[in-house]
Amino acid sequence: MKTKSKIFVTAFSLIIAFLSAQNGKVKKHILDLDGTSTNIKIQPTMYGIFFEDINFAADGGLYAELIKNRSFEFDEPLTGWKQSNTKTLSPNLDSGFLTIITDKSKANKNFARITVWNDENYVLENEGFRGIGLHQGEKYDFSFNLENVSGNISAVNFST
Repeated sequence: MKTKSKIFVTAFSLIIAFLSAQNGKVKKHILDLDGTSTNIKIQPTMYGIFFEDINFAADGGLYAELIKNRSFEFDEPLTGWKQSNTKTLSPNLDSGFLTIITDKSKANKNFARITVWNDENYVLENEGFRGIGLHQGEKYDFSFNLENVSGNISAVNFST
């Protein structure tokens, strides 16, 4: 019996037992599961280590990168990113907007295409992992790839 089937049978049996008890009629139910026939092979090199994703460790919380969803690969590609002056369902002529592009032929398959209509008003922020823990006096390296598609970008401002 497959695991999903076992779970279903267990849940169904428990529901029947609960409903029977609610009607004042106590019935004896026996559920016998045989776990010896799962046909699941466990490698001898598996020592039973359990990994719990505390503080987003798998996603960057304890990783040197401080940017959340830096490659736009989360289920929701804009998770962690905020465009405070960009309005939903608007041409955003007073700011701009970001679009996620997926191109499997590139080394980084997901990237952001940003259309800026007003360079004084467009803002793109990343929330980090419960914030971005910067410390005064410390040195941080910041890098990103930029392709100037329109040819009219003269500067990009970064601030903390």
